[in-house]
Amino acid sequence: MISKWQWLLAQLTRTLWVRASLYALLAVVAALLSILVQRLLPGPLPVTIGADAVERILDILASSMLAVTTFSLSVMVAAYSAATANATPRATRLLMQDTTTQNVLGTFIGAFLFSLVGLIALSTEAYDENGRVVLFAVTLLVIVLIVVTILRWIEHLSRFGRVGDTTARVEAVTRMALADRIANACLGARLLDPQRLPSSARPLYPCDALYLQHLDVGGAGRLRAGAQPAFVCRCAARLLRASGGARVVV
Repeated sequence: MISKWQWLLAQLTRTLWVRASLYALLAVVAALLSILVQRLLPGPLPVTIGADAVERILDILASSMLAVTTFSLSVMVAAYSAATANATPRATRLLMQDTTTQNVLGTFIGAFLFSLVGLIALSTEAYDENGRVVLFAVTLLVIVLIVVTILRWIEHLSRFGRVGDTTARVEAVTRMALADRIANACLGARLLDPQRLPSSARPLYPCDALYLQHLDVGGAGRLRAGAQPAFVCRCAARLLRASGGARVVV
């Protein structure tokens, strides 16, 4: 069983803004890296690239990536709306955690920021002749990445948000959860004999309707290492019992 922090990190990496921020940061670093590389080169390169040539390419990338990003966001929202109308809220959350969609949007946003930072650096004459060559080479790599991402996005859109795709996602997650529960029947804990339930145990009732997302059995076991059980979970009775002042965070 994973710990609380591992579970929180896994949940964080499935959010759209985290992946988009990482791609945006990499794009800005890639655009500014040419300024550093040009200072490390020993002499002038045999190839000369004019500032106008790179600027025109970056201008095309900036305008096109902004439009493509807006279109992709509208498609994503439409897919979420279709899943909300035809499936359950948990199925919609599975679509929101789709890594392909997040990577595609992150690539488009990153390419837009790369073009924007490159245009700003060119307008301030931060690049010399070697810097423009390096920026041109990085721009070609970005274009190849964009082409591959668009082709992958087109294939993904043919099934993204459809009822069959949503059902397949729910089935895959359900299979994984059932297999994990079979492998860890007691969630990593020991099966308690009902006759050994401490007399000091008290029931903990939820204040609102909710469902359990994660249970850090290892962390709870460290609270009362070598002593009586810190808590007892009865899933059938939907009841949590705690003893010895242990804290149970749901």
